[in-house]
Amino acid sequence: QGAWETWKRVESLVREGRCFVIDGGVGTELERRGAKMDQKGWSCATQLYEPELVTAVHGDYIRAGAEIVIANTYASNRNVMAPSGLGDKVGHAIEEAVRCAVSARNAASSSSSLGPPPGELRDTEWPLIAGSLSTHPPSALETGNEGERDPREMLRAAWPSPSVEAEGFQEAADLLAREPAVRFLFTEMMKDRQHAARALKAAGSCGLPVFLGISTQIRRDGSLVLWGSEIEFTAEVLRFLMECVGRNLVGVSIMHTNFSAMLPTLRVVRQVWDGPLGAYPDHGSFRMPNWEFGEVDLDEAARHAERWIEECGLRFLGGCCGTGPDLIQTFSAVCRSR
Repeated sequence: QGAWETWKRVESLVREGRCFVIDGGVGTELERRGAKMDQKGWSCATQLYEPELVTAVHGDYIRAGAEIVIANTYASNRNVMAPSGLGDKVGHAIEEAVRCAVSARNAASSSSSLGPPPGELRDTEWPLIAGSLSTHPPSALETGNEGERDPREMLRAAWPSPSVEAEGFQEAADLLAREPAVRFLFTEMMKDRQHAARALKAAGSCGLPVFLGISTQIRRDGSLVLWGSEIEFTAEVLRFLMECVGRNLVGVSIMHTNFSAMLPTLRVVRQVWDGPLGAYPDHGSFRMPNWEFGEVDLDEAARHAERWIEECGLRFLGGCCGTGPDLIQTFSAVCRSR
């Protein structure tokens, strides 16, 4: 009930043209700062072993202007954690991830760099906290001669049976919905029809307002496809994914999508969806379990963001993998200038 009341206030501001700033990549920023990435689960349990670092990353994003903080639960579900031997720690990982986000918010509340919430949210804890549920694939080591192969190339998706997979997503979504601080659920890396459908159905039934998070890329032939797949991203594909969420869908966000693919993807979304729209691009590339970073041209990023807002009516803006507080500060300036 509290989550939906908060959403109604946010939605009212969005209708008035308010643009909200989401934080940047958390898992990659943890890696950039020296956190050890789990060989199979990436950042699924960093909050259990280095909570101070997770809190510090959230805090830096808040000070950079983030108004929505996504807790580090991107890979914290049983599907990912069980292959790492952490299947019994899912609840603890989610609880601790949310606690880190709340701790960062509490610490930043006394900071002069944290702006006040907009009027409709003045009696709401600020900034807002969201959970994440993704289709990050569970991994298992391939058999073979490890001495002759790069260990990062010896990983494959190791999904459980469809029913077990669905239960893993449902467990994580329900645990997030029980956290009083969590106001929205951002689904992330929705990039196929099978795993995404199971994750989205779990998200849609947990009771929280849900953002459908889609990832795309442009292939060498110029076609726009769901990230890592051969599935062309079309209005029909979007309708399918939206239907999987159901009536608790409140927004669509394009995430883990590079700057060049963002505008074409947003244009497809606007063929179908006229509601709240968000974008948080990535920068760089991933070779499990590490992110390969590249420098972001902040001036160019700001120009991209301004065009997304003008042409597509974007109302939620942040960063994904490979981005950091500097990009969020840039995006905050873009949003506040409007």
